[in-house]
Amino acid sequence: MAERTFDARERPESISLMLRHLGEQFFSGESRKVLLTESPDGAEVTIDGASAKVRTDELWEPDETKKRKLAAAKAFALAANALGEYPAYGTLTGVRPVKAAYRYRNLFGIDAPQKFMDDFCVSEEKTSLLFSLADKEIGIEKTLGKKDVLLYVSIPFCPTKCAYCSFVSSAIPKRTDLLSEYLNLLFRDLDALGEIIKEKALNVRAFYVGGGTPGILGEKELFSLAEKLFGISSKDAESTFELGRPDVITKEKLDALKNCGVKRISVNPQSTNDAVLSAIGRSHCAKDFFEAYSLAAKRGFEINCDLIAGLPGDDIESFEKSVDDVLSLEPANVTVHSFCLKNGAQKGFSLPERRIAEDMMRYSHSRCISSGRDSYYLYRQKNSSGALENIGYALPGTECFYNVAMMEDLLPALAAGAGAISKIPSGGKNLRLAEYKYPFEYLSRRDKTAYNLDVIRRELQKDRIKRKE
Repeated sequence: MAERTFDARERPESISLMLRHLGEQFFSGESRKVLLTESPDGAEVTIDGASAKVRTDELWEPDETKKRKLAAAKAFALAANALGEYPAYGTLTGVRPVKAAYRYRNLFGIDAPQKFMDDFCVSEEKTSLLFSLADKEIGIEKTLGKKDVLLYVSIPFCPTKCAYCSFVSSAIPKRTDLLSEYLNLLFRDLDALGEIIKEKALNVRAFYVGGGTPGILGEKELFSLAEKLFGISSKDAESTFELGRPDVITKEKLDALKNCGVKRISVNPQSTNDAVLSAIGRSHCAKDFFEAYSLAAKRGFEINCDLIAGLPGDDIESFEKSVDDVLSLEPANVTVHSFCLKNGAQKGFSLPERRIAEDMMRYSHSRCISSGRDSYYLYRQKNSSGALENIGYALPGTECFYNVAMMEDLLPALAAGAGAISKIPSGGKNLRLAEYKYPFEYLSRRDKTAYNLDVIRRELQKDRIKRKE
């Protein structure tokens, strides 16, 4: 291969796109002049005059094709380091960094963490975290049955739309006309999936109802949905309803779920600072959260609480108080998200400085661990505060199996509802079968649903295929 040089911003090929993504991660979207020079034995990257060169034979990665991209990525990281930029996840840009650690553990055993740090420039702190999760995943894999599957149900409706949100959901005050029709069709689709599950003798190991805000449903609707899901799942299936905002939670809804056998729910404050909640367009206050949590705790649910680090108007002191407030309630699970700037978010928002985001996540990690919880699953999103993670913590024995199995593609996933995506193993990869995103499309255009059901029925005739390494 001849030596060549080009400006990475011109994007002549996929490797340049990778460098552009790294630029977003290292420099938070600031414009930088990036030059890449490739040669048969490595790559050199220059960023605003700072240069670094990496030889492919310096890397531990055994795959020669991957080595070429990895050499360019590491050279980028080293040049950025010379400019004072050290993001904790180094050159890892994917949604599922635990997968990379899992792969290196299988390749290199006990030596994997050091080789992982060398190749990807990941901090020691994050490397330790990722390998801890990868090792737990290896243990979970041993419990999986050949017929085990996951089931996801989408309720894409909310009381109002949060200012930072880009999820495809409909605000209930505007679309109450859709809800009843949506549920009728959703139940029909669940019946169709139930027929496939029965026909193929599948075992629904866990089901999860997400949104949107599933708690927007009334108590009779919640009971009917839970009853439907238990009817097509194994008798000991893990059951989770992400009720969501505290202002939609009532004792009647909680009793309906409890009476039907649901074990896990989410009550999500995001923050316990009322000024921050107002700034992001939430229609509840901290008092609403504490009251809703109390109602749920009295009924014996395993409760997860979501917090977001780096929200507009928040600061370190306020975020730390939110963490302390939530932990004082002793929930089974706490999930901490790094605030992300998404395309559909309200204009005028910005991400906090990387140092602030890192301090927030470090504090929440320390407090969750010291309170007896351990990290159990992790993923990342583009344009997040500090290019950091979303991470779940759990008391021993209360980890959400669905979250781990879904995030790491451990099992086939069946899904129903607008925006839902089924993931079915086929030929060593996962087929992603998406429903139409918007509720009105889901209701009026049934071609995708019919196609997805046909593919699911056909592919699940085969044995479950172990995920591609």
